[in-house]
Amino acid sequence: KGINPWNILAITFTNKAALEMKERIRKKLKENKMYDELDLLDSSYITTFDAFSLALVKKYADTLHLSKNINIAESSVLDLAKKEILDTIFLEYYDTKQENFCNLIANFCLKDDTNIKKRILDLNNVLDLKLDKKEFIDNYIADYYTDEVIEKILNDYLKLLKKKQKNIINLYEIIRSLTSSKYLEQLEATFKNFLEANSYDQYKKVPEKLPRVRTGVDITSKEYRDQLNKAIKEFKELVKYKDIDDIKFTLIKTKEYISIILEIIDKLDQRFTIYKKNNNYYTFMDIEKLAITLVKDNLEVRSEVKNSFKEILIDEYQDTNDIQESFISYIAKDNIYMVGDIKQSIYRFRNANPSIFKDKYDNYKKGVGGRVIDLAKNFRSRKEVIEDINTFFSHIMDDYLGGASYNEGHAMIFGNTTYEEKAKVDNNNYLEIYTYLDKDKEYSKLEKESFIIANDIKEKISSDYLVYDKDLDILRQIEYRDFVILLDRATDFVVYKQIFEYLHLPITLYEDEKTSGSTDLALL
Repeated sequence: KGINPWNILAITFTNKAALEMKERIRKKLKENKMYDELDLLDSSYITTFDAFSLALVKKYADTLHLSKNINIAESSVLDLAKKEILDTIFLEYYDTKQENFCNLIANFCLKDDTNIKKRILDLNNVLDLKLDKKEFIDNYIADYYTDEVIEKILNDYLKLLKKKQKNIINLYEIIRSLTSSKYLEQLEATFKNFLEANSYDQYKKVPEKLPRVRTGVDITSKEYRDQLNKAIKEFKELVKYKDIDDIKFTLIKTKEYISIILEIIDKLDQRFTIYKKNNNYYTFMDIEKLAITLVKDNLEVRSEVKNSFKEILIDEYQDTNDIQESFISYIAKDNIYMVGDIKQSIYRFRNANPSIFKDKYDNYKKGVGGRVIDLAKNFRSRKEVIEDINTFFSHIMDDYLGGASYNEGHAMIFGNTTYEEKAKVDNNNYLEIYTYLDKDKEYSKLEKESFIIANDIKEKISSDYLVYDKDLDILRQIEYRDFVILLDRATDFVVYKQIFEYLHLPITLYEDEKTSGSTDLALL
């Protein structure tokens, strides 16, 4: 549309994705012989939130009264510093014997205070993602410990009990259908009071456990009885309070613990800020907050940045957090194109907020604030894979579980007709489910899975299994390099290596590495 590369801001979440975008655009520019634009591609803003924020802060460092020599510190170095500062704060509290602190230690520590320190550091990291951390800490007690909030927590708790009660009743009904008369009488007598329970006092009448099985019970009900006993045990742990007043008292009692924890975090934050300032250290979170301050408090800078981009394109929008969303809101002018899929939200552990995506999707669908273009077709997978995934998620994903109703605009549609034409094969590409008995103790679960995978690879190689090669645009015989096995822990690598070598299969191991600091790491 004639918009120059330097007037486009394209943001994604990883450097690798940004690089891939540039390479795809480079290829298209070459195909269309757009050589002037090609020369400008490397200097264009196809980048990550972190990199763009850093570039902006460096450009306007004088406005922020900062040096342009901004150092992004290694996370391991900063983590060590935080731990040492927290240790010092704890020692100060031990010396003064502050009452709330002593109660916190007495009630939540066993052998030492290692665990409570870890929890405080984890909570501190979460609070770092707040736009105004200081304001949140200062107002938390007043905002949270109100009658309205406590009542809401209580109602949510009762709803949770109701949901778990329905699950117990469902399992109970299944077992009834598999049970003959003698055991049935015992079962019904045991659950009589719980079936109609509709208040906290009545929920406390949950059975201790199922009646003991003797005769008249279908052997296939064992699995359901195990599930029911487990559900009963979990429910009993939830209804451990004496009554509703006891629940409210327990909630209010946490105020003294939360107060001291927030006090400690506030001190940690102040001292850590001084430490970073003295060493000219910054985190990417610091930079993103500085970028917000820059465009929020400086109208001239905001106007310059806002007017320099005719299009703002954001990838993986479902993983945007509140800070990033706030930043974009200052520099946008009805020129944002967002791409996302709430089913692919994977960064909630670092405070990504999928509800930002969901709220806009729901509103735009109604024509409020924007427009939705559903890109429902999947061009990556075979039809069989799409059908299997849709079968699973249509039953389990809704607004409550997963943040979106799968059957209302979120199911995938097969789009890559290549798999039905030039890449069509006679292989069965539907999901296969393997089961293996736990009572077979000769091999561990991990070893069994390794053998299943290894033998599947051997079988495919020996049977000349065909795969579609996208680069060559042909069907060809499968090769060892076409397989990848993803493991969630590196400790499992050894078992796979041993079994693959035993079966004479080649294997190459790739492991993510990260620097982990300890007290004997020194800055020289």
